[in-house]
Amino acid sequence: MKATLLIILFCAAPLPALAEDCPDYYRFVDFGQKGADGVTYRGGPILRAESLAGSPLLIDGQTQCVTVPSRASDGHGNPIPVVTSITYDPARTGLDLTELRISHSDNAATAASQSADLHRAILAAGHAVQTRGPDYLCAADIASRAFSCQVASPYDSAYDLVIYCDETGCRAPAIALQNDLVATVGWPAMTGPDPAPQSSAETLITQVQELVSFLATLR
Repeated sequence: MKATLLIILFCAAPLPALAEDCPDYYRFVDFGQKGADGVTYRGGPILRAESLAGSPLLIDGQTQCVTVPSRASDGHGNPIPVVTSITYDPARTGLDLTELRISHSDNAATAASQSADLHRAILAAGHAVQTRGPDYLCAADIASRAFSCQVASPYDSAYDLVIYCDETGCRAPAIALQNDLVATVGWPAMTGPDPAPQSSAETLITQVQELVSFLATLR
């Protein structure tokens, strides 16, 4: 009786979306949406997988597709796979990037907040040199030349947006794009004698704005 009950409960519970091979060719991706039954369906945020000129933008083999009851097609009849993660080729974005990954998140605001935890801890420790402006707060470790900056989110003022920089480069672990999408972004290392001057913070803000403009072309 107990075994039968367990089988019934297992069968009745919604199963997580299963990974599947992506189509050989697609121009758009769909990040899907969860129904009231907990099943992932098509109809989520749509992003371009190729440029307006028809050139591929993604790194081959780094798109995570999932199985859904049905998927849509674009105006040319090409499939639009439902995905959980895609990685753009930095060299094809036209931006000075080292990394750009867009991922589904059950709670993007929480993911962004968690990515800011280290920055908050550095500030709380009281040992870092702080650089503050109207839309940023940076904390620098002069000895290691590493610094972190929290800048105003261009998407929602409630979202945390922190970028960490050291001699190897700068990286934003989680930029909340909307309530269910986050971007992980990398930029080349900054140069200059001061690890976190006002100019570096302003440069980061400019780079974020450039990213926003690029992502807008993918919608």
